[in-house]
Amino acid sequence: MVFIELTFIYQRPKSLFRKKDPAERIFKPTKPDIDNLAKAVLDALQDAKIIKDDSQVVGLTATKWYGAKIEDKKSERNSIKIDIYPIDGE
Repeated sequence: MVFIELTFIYQRPKSLFRKKDPAERIFKPTKPDIDNLAKAVLDALQDAKIIKDDSQVVGLTATKWYGAKIEDKKSERNSIKIDIYPIDGE
């Protein structure tokens, strides 16, 4: 059994570099849909034999963000962070 935490980071569009926009990460409410992203990652983890089957996933969190501002007109780059926590009792 495992618990998986997914964090999807997208580069900010130019429209979110205004002075009033926060410097830290902000939620990305637009497509792609979070359920489709999570399913793609779970399928990839299974194909790579990191998990046997996605039925062994007992918990999942997933968030989509626009990256934090790094400097003028630049933000964190596109990335996916995958944390897998084994749960005793398999």
